[in-house]
Parts: sequence; C-alpha cells; structure tokens
Amino acid sequence: MNEVNFIGLGVHKAGTTFIYEMLLQHPEVSFPIQKEIRYFNRYLVEDPAFSQLNPKFDNNFEWYLSCFGKKSTNHKFGEISPMYFCDPCAPQKIFDTAPNAKLFVVVRNPIDRTFSHFLMNTVKFKKSEYKIQDMLNPAYKYIKYSLYGESLERYLMLFPRNQLMVIEHQELINNPIEVLKALCRHIGIDDSSNFKGSEKKINEFSESIIPKLDIFFYSVKDLLHKMGFKRVISMVQKTGLPKIIHDFNSKDSDKPRLTMEVRQKIYAILEGDIEKFETLIEKSYSHWH
Repeated sequence: MNEVNFIGLGVHKAGTTFIYEMLLQHPEVSFPIQKEIRYFNRYLVEDPAFSQLNPKFDNNFEWYLSCFGKKSTNHKFGEISPMYFCDPCAPQKIFDTAPNAKLFVVVRNPIDRTFSHFLMNTVKFKKSEYKIQDMLNPAYKYIKYSLYGESLERYLMLFPRNQLMVIEHQELINNPIEVLKALCRHIGIDDSSNFKGSEKKINEFSESIIPKLDIFFYSVKDLLHKMGFKRVISMVQKTGLPKIIHDFNSKDSDKPRLTMEVRQKIYAILEGDIEKFETLIEKSYSHWH
C-alpha cells in the first residue's frame, strides 16, 4: 500500500460512524486500526475556537500509512475523520497527499447538526459550562462545523466535483442500502455486499444508565478491530447482542430542546452559507430553510 483510495470528510453528528460500521463489513475495504486518524486536520477537534494545533498534522506520510492494519493489494484503503470537511487546511494537504482519492461527506440539516453537536457536549459529556451563547458564537465549533458552503468551496477549488460525493443525512436514514451501494460504486468496490445492521437508528441521542458499560463495549470492539478480528465483530453484530445491550443501557434524558426561537437564531447565522452550499452543489435543500 502506498496510497489512500478514499476519505470520508465528515460531518460531525451526521452518520459517519454508521457508514464506518457498514463499510467495515465489506471484504474489499481496509480501514486504519482506529476509526479517526485525524492526520489531515490542522486544528484539534476538541478545540472550540480552532486555535490549538494538531501534532499529527506534521507527521510524514509513512507514519500515516503505518496507521493501517493488514494490507492487501485487492483492498481499497481509506478512513473517515469528520474534522476534515471543516478544517481550513485539510483540503490542501489531502490534495497534496492523495489527489486521486475518492472523497465523500455526509451533510445533515445544519441547524439540527449544530444543536445535536451542542447537545452531545452538554448532556452526554456533562459539559455544564457550555451555554446556548457558546452554540450561537460563530467563532466556536458548533457553527463552524455547520458551514457546509464555506467548507465545500475549499474542496472544489482543488478537486473535480465528481470526485466528491455528497450524501444527505436524511437520505441515509430513509434509504440506507441504496446510499451505501452508491457509495460503494463511488469508492470503486463491489456494491452487492450485504450490510448487516443497516436498519439501525442513526445519531439518535440517548443517555446511558451505566455510562461505563458503553465505554467497555466500545473498547472491546476497538481492540478486536486493532487485532484484525473484523469477522468476529461482524459475527457479534449479527447476534443482535450489541443492540440489546444498548437498548437496556439507554434511557430518555431531560435533554434541552431545540425551540423555534433557538432554531431561528441558528438559521439566521447559517442562512447565507446554506445558500452558498446549494449553489455549489446545484441542488435545493428547501427543508433546511
């Protein structure tokens, strides 16, 4: 392996983990030993104001290739790191490193995505210091990660439009198999693969009754993946046990609600960028307005 064949660019809270889990089952795909390498983003994903530099950014390409596990000439090698789409330095580095890689991005209604991202930090991770004012601050990541037009424009300055597939979150929910097959064709792999678990809900927030139980099972899954036991992971998923555990360990939480007032405030900030995105993609997303 001396090149990367495909890269999932994002976005956060739009279904990239679901796509990763589905492609992980495909016999022609090889992922790194961890889901997100975060090699091409200049800034740290945890930094709310895009000011802290990512130390991985300056690693050489040999280091990047070493992050991949078992290598086969018959496989397509790729990764998915949701930070790439919004990071201002990622497009140029990807172009310099992998100019022929097939790119894809999953976009969600930017208003819903902004609030979902904020909700994850405030409720799931108990970040009580985060306030609505932070979410509405254009300098913070909640808004920045939702600037699809600005982000897409940077990529289209370097890559031809047909090299970047745009997937809408709602379409992924409504027609997961069709979307996954189209993505397979875009990447250049067999589209007849039978994706187990494609009916699962995507990005539905729930609070854990026993938080460490979720952490434990995710850790075991990551360990098995790093050890190369993709087939074991697939077999366990087929039993339905992960879903049973997740359902048992989930409960409705007293989470904040996206009120019409807050929705209108987010839309007022993002309106111009939504229009730019629609122009670039040559498609109307009227349900975002």
